[in-house]
Amino acid sequence: MKKSDIISFWFSEGSVNPITLLEYGKHLKSNMGMNIKHLVVGCHPNYERKSNVIYQTELERKDLKVNEDFDSFYEELVDNLIGSISGYRIRNLNKTIK
Repeated sequence: MKKSDIISFWFSEGSVNPITLLEYGKHLKSNMGMNIKHLVVGCHPNYERKSNVIYQTELERKDLKVNEDFDSFYEELVDNLIGSISGYRIRNLNKTIK
């Protein structure tokens, strides 16, 4: 995760996802106020701790939205991936030109 440009978290139905919750909370606190990483997060509509994820996100990162269905989570993730790839190509193109 430390080397990733984009980190995504999906909280699925049927499990509390304790490790995912731990990693998510840890990452939220470590990047508080800094937009170094693109963070994409979503919860299944029936995820039993959905309100906790939303509340914690609002406390730590007011700029971050929690997607409440998989389609919107997927769309945001793809948009971030496309943006990241485009930025990577532009950075490398600039290095080649110089």
